[in-house]
Amino acid sequence: MPRSAASTPAGLRRSIAEAVEAATSRDADRFAVAADRLAAQDQQRLTLVQAWVLRALLEQLHPAGLSSADAQDVLRHCLLSTSQWYTDADPQALVLVLTGALGLLEPEDAAPATTRPAELGSGAALLIADLLELAGGPLARYLDAALAELERAETIELP
Repeated sequence: MPRSAASTPAGLRRSIAEAVEAATSRDADRFAVAADRLAAQDQQRLTLVQAWVLRALLEQLHPAGLSSADAQDVLRHCLLSTSQWYTDADPQALVLVLTGALGLLEPEDAAPATTRPAELGSGAALLIADLLELAGGPLARYLDAALAELERAETIELP
């Protein structure tokens, strides 16, 4: 599937929602197809939207702040629940996604050569699905806010 030069908000919404729904239903085959669709999106835009959704979920679940122990628990919970149905989950990608979403990594340092961008997109979808189950909210609310933030960020002129 060729990479889109500029993923539309509707395309981002659809691909993220499909991947999160497949992860929530624990359907490995459907998730693999959805992960391919994530990989076809513009990776910079996809990363921004997924990171915003992850931060919003983490803020809801940890209103007093996220400690290092909390971050370890988030990763452990996701890995344990995911390993039961999706054996291709990459623990390193999950760590990179979480630390990147928290702003602890510079984008150029976020993905070592052993981790492909597609693994980061699917890892983010796995984390979103896991956190969404804990938060109990609809994905659409988080996606709406994230896509609005993306639009706002893209319309601001840089000096």
